[in-house]
Amino acid sequence: MVEPDTNAPAGGAQAFVPYAQASLFQRAQGLRSARVILDAAYLFLGPAQWQQALDYLQLPLHVRGGQATFLPDGLGALVHYLEAQYRPQSTNGVPSFTAPGRPDAALLLLGEEPATKQTHAIRNSLTEKLVRVSYWRRQPRTWFVNAALAQLLSQYLEAHIPVPEDNEE
Repeated sequence: MVEPDTNAPAGGAQAFVPYAQASLFQRAQGLRSARVILDAAYLFLGPAQWQQALDYLQLPLHVRGGQATFLPDGLGALVHYLEAQYRPQSTNGVPSFTAPGRPDAALLLLGEEPATKQTHAIRNSLTEKLVRVSYWRRQPRTWFVNAALAQLLSQYLEAHIPVPEDNEE
């Protein structure tokens, strides 16, 4: 059942279509519009996971001028669902990561040990990605750098073996 929007401006036909009654084209438009807005925060999701979320939530589509989208309330519900279903739940603020074939790497929280500020050459494309994920996940860039290095270095046994000291006199 299509419910017309009584607040529609003159000349712009609007309607709300229940997700189950929407055409495949309208559903695809809704999915595309949601991904345009939310994809940066959920790059790790595949098309099947997006579709599963929308099938589960059954959000009404807002159709206007041949374009089907979800209203902000619907996008908010979608974000809550995606966070609950697909974000790993960390314990006591320390995220755990699993490297293939390796046990979880225990990551240190920032400030637990002395830090050395150093400058390293990092590719611009990686820096841009770091800025984006820092913005969307609301964590400082340093946190992500430390988390990524801890995860990577946990894969190497050599990271736990002290380097011999040079005893030159």
